[in-house]
Amino acid sequence: MEPRKPTDARIRVLPPAVYRKIAAGEVIDRPAAIVRELMDNAIDSGATEVTVSIEAGGVDSVRVVDDGRGMDEDDLRLAAEPHATSKIETADDLLKLSTLGFRGEALASISAVARLEIVSNPGTGASRLSADFGSVPVVESFHGAKGTSVAVSALFESFPARKQFLKRSQAEGTVCRQVFVDKAIAFPEVGFRYFSDGELKLFLPAQDLKSRVAAAYHDAAPASLLSSIAASGSGFSFEAVVAGPAISRNDRRYIQVFVNRRRISEFSLVQALEYGYASFLPGGKEPVAFLFLEVDPALADFNIHPAKKEARIKNIQDIHHRVSETVRAYLHDLAVADFSKRREAGSDSFNPEKYLAETPGFFAPPPGPASGRPADWPRYDRETATPREAATFAAETVRLSGSIDSFRNPAAASGGTAGTAPFRYLGQAFNLFLVCEVGDELYLIDQHAAHERLLFEKLKSAPPTVQELLVPAVIETDGPDEDALLEERRLAAEKVGFRIEKSGEGRWAATAVPAGYRESSRRLHDDLLETLKDDSDFETALFATVACRSAVKDGELLSATAACAIIDGALRLENPRCPHGRPIWHRISRDELFSLVQRTV
Repeated sequence: MEPRKPTDARIRVLPPAVYRKIAAGEVIDRPAAIVRELMDNAIDSGATEVTVSIEAGGVDSVRVVDDGRGMDEDDLRLAAEPHATSKIETADDLLKLSTLGFRGEALASISAVARLEIVSNPGTGASRLSADFGSVPVVESFHGAKGTSVAVSALFESFPARKQFLKRSQAEGTVCRQVFVDKAIAFPEVGFRYFSDGELKLFLPAQDLKSRVAAAYHDAAPASLLSSIAASGSGFSFEAVVAGPAISRNDRRYIQVFVNRRRISEFSLVQALEYGYASFLPGGKEPVAFLFLEVDPALADFNIHPAKKEARIKNIQDIHHRVSETVRAYLHDLAVADFSKRREAGSDSFNPEKYLAETPGFFAPPPGPASGRPADWPRYDRETATPREAATFAAETVRLSGSIDSFRNPAAASGGTAGTAPFRYLGQAFNLFLVCEVGDELYLIDQHAAHERLLFEKLKSAPPTVQELLVPAVIETDGPDEDALLEERRLAAEKVGFRIEKSGEGRWAATAVPAGYRESSRRLHDDLLETLKDDSDFETALFATVACRSAVKDGELLSATAACAIIDGALRLENPRCPHGRPIWHRISRDELFSLVQRTV
């Protein structure tokens, strides 16, 4: 057989003009990619002011102007060459990277698929570079202020295979604006302006990080409702700008993660923020939380995604734990501060003589409509209660799973009313909300959520009371995986009060459950298996499940004694949220109520 001639080869080397366009497509896929790459260069230049202007969503033109170091004519001649960069010299430099850009491919990729013009002045005179769709760049002397101006136009005009996939100008412009915000938010010390079709759309002056977040996302939360928290560990430090649990969303839009000032997609860190809020937000609600993490460059690799949207982080588990722990501590401190404020307001502004009858007592809810006279309603005050009333109150709290003393915070443990202000119980609304008056505020307390939290705190603070079952409850598992899970975490379940034993293949028997737990075998199966699958803190999750099952239910009619016991305990809670994050109460001030009905105070 004759050897194949070179001209007959099926594999060919592509012409430079072709392979440069193909390679450019990995970096520049739409106008927003141009904004991203040019803003990286502007920030890396040490600029204090950066202006971004787009026309027709960036399809017609993108211009980025900065007042940074600039480039002289020699640097400018190399700027648009492939793999030309001032950021690194060797592969080892990636281990100490401190810049946003480093690959040296952005300007070369842009010039391959668009018209590129760069005017730069390092302070010694300006030069201009011009390049069209992969042509040899032309560099000449020019005039211009110190810094660099980069203009890109006619994107993909010579590359119709890519241009046909661009969206409408409005949609492309929306993505450009988001990229602008993603870059600007992590550099609050730099001023940024964003223009679209000649109109200033966003101005972010140099400011602190919390103010930058509030200015960039004004619909998330005002700066007054945001807090900045910080912590560090081995090889990392972070600052997080977060809102309290009073502000939440139905999506994760405002859970954002920045690593070494790049916004990245990292589920583990998003999860860490969510875990921190787990006990303070109800299911389905997401927090407002922006994490700005600084990691030793030797422990992070950003060279795994064309747009640097992902990173490998070596010590991610340590960071995850520290972030979650710090957020949880902040929210706890927030709850304690609110508790102290409530306690001080109650003791300073509340006059028991004004609201309590001469002979306080307990009364069952009236069978018919209330007469409207205060004396018709039950009320309770610990200081003025008679011995009989106090005994009745104590007996009712025992029925509600334990002495009220076990629900107290340390500040109230010495007795008296230091832990909570006196209240006047007004009744039960919709067989769900306990209504009481404290000072100049009206409280609507969710009886189930409040009792659930009280039981949860009691379970965590003392060993649970175990209820032996005369007839063991049968638990049928759905396969070997569930069998293995129950076997592995059987001792953890026993700490919470569930005693389970394997009685056959796919069958388990519960011989004891926590006192007060009243559920069917199927619900027991679901509670144990679903809760034990929670790897974050399954013991706490089990406590929360037991408390939920044991608490008074929505629609359950309570005696006044029971209602007062729950109210008294609820008002002592530092964290007024159920273990699953739902608020326990809603309170409204006298002035707010008067305003709602347009009544003069």
